Amino acid sequence: RVLERVDVGENRAELIVRTETAKATALGRIMAWGNDPQREWYWHHWIATPDDRTKDVSLLFEREGPYTWGQILRRWQVDHNRPVRVRNRWTGRMETQVSAFNCRCSVARTPKEPHELLAEGKINREQFQEMEDAA
Repeated sequence: RVLERVDVGENRAELIVRTETAKATALGRIMAWGNDPQREWYWHHWIATPDDRTKDVSLLFEREGPYTWGQILRRWQVDHNRPVRVRNRWTGRMETQVSAFNCRCSVARTPKEPHELLAEGKINREQFQEMEDAA
């Protein structure tokens, strides 16, 4: 369908489809996390593809994590699509990159530690002790 609508070669059309599929999948995951009443019980991670083609802006987003749910949502919906000044790791020069262009990044989440949940007021002392005893 992309080839029917856009005047590009087959390889370029495949690249467009892969990029848009990856972006939609990650955004869908983030939006699903938004429905989780315990979404703030997790750290959310930007995962950059670890190879020589990864953009420096994507590596920056990965390094700046982990994120709260609200932060990862903003990172994906806003920052992902805006130009960001970064140092190119190959040339050493400052340049502007947009993470969403030809993006291969994904997102993941990991549970916060019981002491973090207690400090943030997400659980009480009794819940904390139950979590510690279960571990």
